[in-house]
Amino acid sequence: MKKVMCLCVLLIGMAILVGCGVPASVQSNQQEFVSSTGDFATGQMAARQMAEIFKDKPNAKIAMLTGELRQENQIDCANGFKQGMAEVEMNLVAEQETNVAPYEVMIAMEIMLVKYPDLDGVFILNDTMVLSALEAFKNANVDVVVISCDTTGDTLKAYNVK
Repeated sequence: MKKVMCLCVLLIGMAILVGCGVPASVQSNQQEFVSSTGDFATGQMAARQMAEIFKDKPNAKIAMLTGELRQENQIDCANGFKQGMAEVEMNLVAEQETNVAPYEVMIAMEIMLVKYPDLDGVFILNDTMVLSALEAFKNANVDVVVISCDTTGDTLKAYNVK
């Protein structure tokens, strides 16, 4: 199986970039974000990070995968990402809302990859969904940049991030 090229985990308070597919300029910028600006700003930060990663690929195909948008913080984060993508003039080719159950996340991501086999990046609104999405990327044998938020210790352990 092919290894996913890059995983970017973004949350309020910290950014962690892992993988050889991240440009050196971005890797060297691993830093803490001291922020209390809220979920909308987190979505915007994720969009800016995506733009930085794909600054040499202006037509990068980016998607957003979310759980069911029922809580205000989730809605704000998704809206912040969409506005941020518009501000950095990147094209959001797909948005998919799904149940956060692992199997359903994997199926939703696989369907998205069928529609967009040349997908470059995806913003996943909840870090626990990332693990299931990565299975879809492995099954499809594709490299995709992933940015997520609300990172938990368990997710970081899954990627051996300290």
